[in-house]
Amino acid sequence: MLLAARLFYRSLWAAALLLPLGLGVVRLFGLRKKRRRTERLRMEFVDGMDAYISALKTGYSAENALYEATRQLRRIYGRNCLLAGEFARMQRRLSVNETLESLFSQLASRTGIEETARMAEIIGIAKRSGGALITVMEDTVKALRARDRLRRELRAQTTARRTEFLIMAAMPPGMLLYLELTAASYMDPLYRGFTGGLLMTLVLLIYAGAVIWGLRMMKEEE
Repeated sequence: MLLAARLFYRSLWAAALLLPLGLGVVRLFGLRKKRRRTERLRMEFVDGMDAYISALKTGYSAENALYEATRQLRRIYGRNCLLAGEFARMQRRLSVNETLESLFSQLASRTGIEETARMAEIIGIAKRSGGALITVMEDTVKALRARDRLRRELRAQTTARRTEFLIMAAMPPGMLLYLELTAASYMDPLYRGFTGGLLMTLVLLIYAGAVIWGLRMMKEEE
């Protein structure tokens, strides 16, 4: 906001007036960070369920299979693994006779990942219908992995478009900065009086609206 106040008004005091816009930017970055965290959790969940099902197939109990899945997750993602702690908690809860369906439901409420809620529903249906639980879980994980692969392919296809958007978003303030450094006197009329301030405010609002619109378009393509 200090940079915007300097470029659009030549006054650092204007940053106080731009505070609402700054809060909007902070919110956008917060939503972006949350979205990336959800994507990371989704990827870890699919890998963790793969490890869990493999352990069940080799004869591990449900509790020990979760321990093995936790160990595999930490080996793949290291100490920064987001889901390893959740799996360790589920392992402890299984030891006091909580159901697997309930644990996945609780995991869904804590992480907000729809895949975990779907897994809980599938486990419940398999138990009530007497289906082969491991087979049903394995088929579900395969479907989730295929969906995740498709999502990554779509994101890779929009990478060039994202780069173009970032370049275009940087051009207006970049041009203002260039003119300020090379031809400041040429820009003087835009910063004088009420008319100049009104014009620069209009330019800033149009620019901010264009950036927000572009960010929303990028979000819809994810």
